[in-house]
Amino acid sequence: MARVYKAKKATPARVALRARGRKKHAAARAAYNALWKANRKQRTVPWADLDAIKVIYKDARDLSILTGIQFHVDHILPIMGSKVSGFHIASNLQIMEAHENMRKGNRTIC
Repeated sequence: MARVYKAKKATPARVALRARGRKKHAAARAAYNALWKANRKQRTVPWADLDAIKVIYKDARDLSILTGIQFHVDHILPIMGSKVSGFHIASNLQIMEAHENMRKGNRTIC
């Protein structure tokens, strides 16, 4: 059974703490985001069906809006895997609930 996480109330103290954390780690976050984008671009092959990929991302967004549950698009074989890396192609993508995708992390689960 899927676990449901209750969002914590955004009190002024929490908002301030989050802002300080984002400011403190802005350089590390920017470096990671740049690495992620570069890897995704490198792992997108010329024969990838970009229209099909866009449809998958749109379906995930629509599903989130329709159900009220946050959905992510997951790479079945992670594109930044330590042992094996997958491609950024439609057949390597799946829509899954956000908490499941975050729990999965950068691993392959069969």
